[in-house]
Amino acid sequence: MKRLYTCIVIVCIIITLSAGSLFITRKSNDTLFSQLDTVSQAYENDSNTKEEVEKLKSIWDKYYIRISYIAKTDFLNDISANVGRLEYLLENGSDEFVSELENIRTKATLLYNSQFPYLYSVL
Repeated sequence: MKRLYTCIVIVCIIITLSAGSLFITRKSNDTLFSQLDTVSQAYENDSNTKEEVEKLKSIWDKYYIRISYIAKTDFLNDISANVGRLEYLLENGSDEFVSELENIRTKATLLYNSQFPYLYSVL
């Protein structure tokens, strides 16, 4: 009977940690997406885009630290490379700036979706 209780406790802990990681990832993504929208609007209006990109970098640094405990750092490093390219693309007036913003959003969404717990990943 003690084994059954131990197994139930372990499964409850796994579920709680998974739900916590989902909550943290979603909250972090909401902040990141909000800033991505702000950068996109600033780029379209030709106003203070460089300042908004700097704010995005600051938000990304906090995001990276928070999510690195939850997700694989290889995936986060790919997104970091995209965030790092933004300033270069902006300075050179590249048309790829907006697509890079969408690429960051897509990868962050995929990161969130990869955190959902499935029965086969627990067993």
